[in-house]
Amino acid sequence: MLKPKSLDLRKCWKRIQFPLFLLLLIVLTFGLQSFRQGYYLDDWYIILFKEKLGSSGFLRYFSQDRPLESYPYIFIMSLMNDSPVLWAFFALFMRWILVLTFWKTANRLFPKMEKIWLWATLLFAVYPGFKFHWFSIMFSIFYVFFVFVLLSYIFMSYAIEYRNNPRRYALWTLLGVIFLALGIFPQEYFFGLEISRLVVLCAIHARNHPKKWKQALKLVLLDWLPYLLVLISFSIYRYSHRDTFAYRISLLDRLISYPLSTLKELVLQSVISVYQGLVVAWKLAFINLSAVFDSSTSFSNPLTWLLLFGFLFVALYLYWFTRKINRDSPDRWDVVWLLPIGLVMCFLSLIPFYAGGFPVGTSWPWNRFLLAMMPGIVVFIVGLLETTIPWNWTKVAIIAFLCTISIGSHFLVSNEFVSYWEAQKQLFWQLSWRVPNIKTGTTLVTAELPIAQYYSGPTLTGAINLIYAGENKQEKIDYYVALMDSNQAESIPELGSGEAIDYNLRGLEFSGNSNEVLAFYMPPNGCIQILSNGMVPSSARGTENEALIAQLSRTSNLSTIILDPLQPVRLPAKYFGVEDTMQWCYFYQKADLALQLQEWQQVIDIYSEAEKKHFSPSNLEENLPKVEAWFMLGESENALMEWHDLEKQFPVEILETCPYVQKILDTKNIPLESRTVLEDISLGLKCENLSITNDH
Repeated sequence: MLKPKSLDLRKCWKRIQFPLFLLLLIVLTFGLQSFRQGYYLDDWYIILFKEKLGSSGFLRYFSQDRPLESYPYIFIMSLMNDSPVLWAFFALFMRWILVLTFWKTANRLFPKMEKIWLWATLLFAVYPGFKFHWFSIMFSIFYVFFVFVLLSYIFMSYAIEYRNNPRRYALWTLLGVIFLALGIFPQEYFFGLEISRLVVLCAIHARNHPKKWKQALKLVLLDWLPYLLVLISFSIYRYSHRDTFAYRISLLDRLISYPLSTLKELVLQSVISVYQGLVVAWKLAFINLSAVFDSSTSFSNPLTWLLLFGFLFVALYLYWFTRKINRDSPDRWDVVWLLPIGLVMCFLSLIPFYAGGFPVGTSWPWNRFLLAMMPGIVVFIVGLLETTIPWNWTKVAIIAFLCTISIGSHFLVSNEFVSYWEAQKQLFWQLSWRVPNIKTGTTLVTAELPIAQYYSGPTLTGAINLIYAGENKQEKIDYYVALMDSNQAESIPELGSGEAIDYNLRGLEFSGNSNEVLAFYMPPNGCIQILSNGMVPSSARGTENEALIAQLSRTSNLSTIILDPLQPVRLPAKYFGVEDTMQWCYFYQKADLALQLQEWQQVIDIYSEAEKKHFSPSNLEENLPKVEAWFMLGESENALMEWHDLEKQFPVEILETCPYVQKILDTKNIPLESRTVLEDISLGLKCENLSITNDH
């Protein structure tokens, strides 16, 4: 007899409603700004190697630390087509798959606990401590490896179920071992978490054989042995390459040299790390959200409505769809074992990171390691809720609250990532407008870079080579970017000394010279400045790196700029989108370029065109090209009028313009009348006669 179609639909809906809910929750948490995300940190490395060397580029890139990680990139990169948006959506999809796999794994290992695993899955989906989701190229692949590890647990559960069928037991065990190897051999993130398998097996067999401890122990060892062999194999593999991989196992050296103090430090640090993952991560999410709101304007903030919707969305789902589950749930004291298991999983997850000498916590960039701690964290939290709070509605409210602050916290983090991506696009747009091309072998240097948290010098090196040397497919790079207020400065010789600058970017060689350096400065507000003549931008004065920026300005070599290339550089649209030329900084950079070309009238014309479009300078430096052009045109009256206006607008900053005045005085063919006026200005500023080595 055929079943009514309505029953089939109802059964189908029952199966898919929670996965669909999770998909909506993940989109709400991570996906609202997916169209605006870009590339960050190591993403640029990977793109550069792919563009220069094709598929073999990944083999070269990962050869120094995780060679097996290259193979997923070879396949997946061919599908993404270098699109930041596609990568953002792939990361979103893989996050959903990871969460679904966690849910299925928990229910397979410990059935009849649906309500508890539903709560744990919600917290796992939105956990606020891990903030690297938007590094889409790197961590979408990490999600893949995490899924493989969890699948190995599912296959293990099937092997246990079919223990009496040797063929099926062997098949499921083999699949579990294969997927475990796929999950931990390419990278070590989940090595410590995998050791938790022993604890999980103990819990499973202790529940299945409560009064037969010898039999339970035998089954635990039998089921664990294949996976233990994989762990041992990986440990031997990783230890044998300890001196060739970039990330060394530094803990071994410390344990040998200082065993007691190292162990004491490990115990203390591990407690702090687990506390931060369990408690501080949620606390910071709440504090960061609280700091956003103003009591008088909170309801005008879109984030307020996102939080309200998120709370209602989660709370109503938990209320309406867990009522039937609640009747079948175990007694709350029957799940007290979740507390020690969760803690053990948290502590074990630290092993690979501590072995490499890395801290684990909520601070940047170490919160990326909390990804491996997430299962232990959510298992402990739901165990704590179930054993300490008897009222279901209270637990629902707490879970909904935790999910809500996580949604809001991730929204703030995604906003930060978007702002950094937009700032990076501005950096490269403006460089391309001001610097049409660069001589091969040039080192670009800067300090006080506002976007340095998500863009280091080496990663910007990847981007700058894609922009200015995209046609170079050789195993070398033409340009190098150095943040001189970072540890990169240790490998840079004294600027202007003529010494060689050699750098190796994971096998890609750069050869430069300390005389061939171009300095730039990115102010917190305003346009990018190409530094020269010892001039320090006003926003850099008073900072701890003012002297360093002055040094960069003095040694900046403007002759490294190719002013009239056959083909001026254009940013690849597939990475950066359509450039935004309807802004003041576009006109400023074009005017500054015209100034270097000594096209004085064009400078004035560009300022006039910008004014017609209602764009205007935002600081002293952005006014100076126009003043200089007036002086060089012999229009000293116009120049002096502009100068007096600047004295009124920037009375403090104008006192620091001696290098600028001296630079104009040292320019050839300056009109006599302009020279006289400038000498008067120099006298008024009490300038000394400065020695200038680079000019426009």
